[in-house]
Amino acid sequence: MVEIDPEMGGAKRVIVAMCRSENAEDVMVLAKRYIASGTTIFTDENPAYNRLDTRFQHFVVNHSEEYSTPDGVSDNCDWRSRAAPA
Repeated sequence: MVEIDPEMGGAKRVIVAMCRSENAEDVMVLAKRYIASGTTIFTDENPAYNRLDTRFQHFVVNHSEEYSTPDGVSDNCDWRSRAAPA
């Protein structure tokens, strides 16, 4: 998760968490702990991220079809990958 500094345009804070498995329950536990409700999140199409829609503004890119969507959705670290701390 990357929190962007709007004044500097770069990363203000980076949070890295390691999971033994990538499933919806673990994703939601981490997201609720570290990301403020209503934050915009960009992910790939992994089903583990589907429940993020219930708490966050969630956009998805399907990497089997494209690197980023025509609207600019990408889960790679750039200025669009913003997460507000919880």
